[in-house]
Parts: sequence; C-alpha cells; structure tokens
Amino acid sequence: MGTQGMFAGVGASGLQLAGFTLLACLAAGMMLVTGILQVRREASRLSVGMGVASAVLAIVGVALFVLTLGNPASFFGGFRHATTGITLLLYASLLFVAASVVGAVLASRDEDGDAPAWMGAVTVVASVLFVGGVTLGFLKTTLAQLNWGVAALFLLFLAGACTLGGLATLVVVGVMGGSGADDAGTDGAGGELAAAGALARRIVLPGAIVTVAAAALLLGWFATSEHSAVARGAAKAAYSMQGFASTGATGASSAAAATLLSSVVTRHGLLFWGGAVVLGMVVPLLAGVCLSLRSVAASRGKVLAIAGVGLACALVGGYFVRVVIALLM
Repeated sequence: MGTQGMFAGVGASGLQLAGFTLLACLAAGMMLVTGILQVRREASRLSVGMGVASAVLAIVGVALFVLTLGNPASFFGGFRHATTGITLLLYASLLFVAASVVGAVLASRDEDGDAPAWMGAVTVVASVLFVGGVTLGFLKTTLAQLNWGVAALFLLFLAGACTLGGLATLVVVGVMGGSGADDAGTDGAGGELAAAGALARRIVLPGAIVTVAAAALLLGWFATSEHSAVARGAAKAAYSMQGFASTGATGASSAAAATLLSSVVTRHGLLFWGGAVVLGMVVPLLAGVCLSLRSVAASRGKVLAIAGVGLACALVGGYFVRVVIALLM
C-alpha cells in the first residue's frame, strides 16, 4: 500500500492537524523537562537551546494549524470568543512561546547559565496549558462541550509530550556527552547533564504507559459515545438510510459507530496497527523499559542509541496516531 492509499480518506487539513499537534507536543515535552530541571537548578546547559527550539517548534506547529482554518485571519480574531478552542489555543500559544523565550533569555544572562526556579515553574504550567489549548484547538470545541473523550485526548497528548520530551532530552544529553545514569554526585557540567538524563529517563516509561491507556480510553469513547463525531455521523447515516425514529437514533448511533470504527481500523490496517500501535506506542514503551534498566543507563552509547530509535519511532508513529484520530473525527 502506497502513501496515498495509507492516508486515503484524510484530507489535507487532517494531515496538517496531525503535524501541528505532533510538533506542539514535542515542544511542550521538551519544555516540561527543561522547566522541571530549572526548578531544581540543573538545566544550565539546556535552558537556552531547549527554550529556543521549543518556541520555534510551537510557532511552526501553530502555523500548520492556522492553514487548516481556510481564513488564517480568523485565528487572530479569536479574542472575541473567549471560550472557543481556537481562542484558548491562541492564548496558550502566546503564553508558551513567551515562557520559552523569556526562560532562554534569563538563562543566557545568569552566571550559571540557568533560569530562576520560579521561571521553571511558570514553564511547566505554560507547557501543560499549551497541551490543553492544542487539544481544544485540534477538536475545534468549546469549554461548554468538554467530556471524557476530550479529557482522554488531552491525557494522550500530555503523556505523549512527556515521552517525546524525555526521549529528545536524552538524545541532546547524549550528543553533548552526558548519559542517563544517576550520577547526581558528579560536579559541574557533567553532573547537570547526568541529572537531565536521569530525569528524562524516568519520564519516558510512565509517559508511554499512560499514552497507551489514554489511547484505549479514546477509542472507547469514539466507539460508544453518542456525542463523538463517529457516533454522530453514524447516527445520521442510520437515520437517513433506515428511517429510524428519533427516539431510536441514540441506540443506533452506538452500534453504527462501533461498526464504523471497526471499518476504519480494518481499511487502514497498516496505518493503525503498523504505524499508530507499533511505532507510536509499542516501540516507545519498549524504549522506556530498556532505558529504565541500570545496565543501559550506565552506558552513554546504549542510552543514545535507544533514545534515538525511540524518538524517531515516536515521532513517526505519533504522527500516525494523530492521523487515525483525524480519520475518526
């Protein structure tokens, strides 16, 4: 099956939305790790680079989102509607980019090359809010429409951000000569890199586990909730084709939604099983398990290799996960 066949049924806007959320979650994950390190005053060699890189990733990701709106000016006109997903994404994006840049500037002016602890706390909060804004913007929903499906998607994106951020940090630390070993007693730059690697290593596995759990919850919502896009579309089709009474439309929607979800999984089997499940979830999970082993953590080469492969698969597979979600929206 070629690339065109793999993405059949997904419009250009769906592919752009997938790219937007992937870049945004990568940026948020990198700043989550950096923010925690800043709170602990252990991010001196990472603050500037990670802050600038995260801001750029966030801006590029939001630019992809703006392209999906048809009229880009509508994104910046969102201040008129304070509770819409687009408006909240705008607020969260501005806060996140500002926190990333300000943290980098403060770190560049500090004698130790680190941002203040309070800036780290602000960065962590801004990163979580950014993921929340990304979730609402992706669904183009409002605060009044929140439900457990939205919560599951937020959890999926946040856990994915932690996994991506942890793996990306390990790659950066490895390239800079550090490892993921618990060398807290090492002084100077080596100790800071070791502390960053150790924190990143501990984040990857929990993030991967929660990602799998959140994905299962989200699929359950898509299949069973009468409020999901899948169910609404299925109910509409069932009503028009079979003449269901309005009182029976809800029951029909649940059954038809499950059938539609099953057909998507079957029709896009390579995308779903090979891309989203294996690359996007299983490989990062295995990488997290390997990175949690002391024998692996003690070797910079092993950590860098596993983190590099895990990050590449998490990025490609994470994109596929988001394409599958776009198919079901």
